[in-house]
Order: sequence, then C-alpha cells, then structure tokens
Amino acid sequence: MTTHEFRKAVKARFPHVTVQIRTVSFQDLARESKKCLTVSGDKSGELKEINDLARLSGILPDGNVRFAA
Repeated sequence: MTTHEFRKAVKARFPHVTVQIRTVSFQDLARESKKCLTVSGDKSGELKEINDLARLSGILPDGNVRFAA
C-alpha cells in the first residue's frame, strides 16, 4: 500500500482524523530513512486500527501517548 492509498483508506473509514506523514532520516545510526505517522483528531480505539494500516503500508506507527478525558 502506498502513502496515497494509506491516506485514502484512513479518510474513508475515519473522515474526522488528520494524518501527517513525515520522512525521518536515521543516517546517524547508519540506517535508511523511514516514514513516521502522527495522528490527530482520533477518538478512543481508532488509533490501533490506523496504526495497523500504517504498519501494512511500511510506515512507522504513531507512538504518542493518549490520555482519556
């Protein structure tokens, strides 16, 4: 799944969610660059599904901590 297809799949299932994908370089660790995901506007339980889609797409999932209000 490409980045474009990933964004399209997330918008189809979760239209209120905003995803940001940026490329991070790990050259200082003698590794290649990776795409990292940041999700905002998600509701409880949705992040797991979005992260699963990201893993299938080869994108590092969002690891930000969420607190229940």
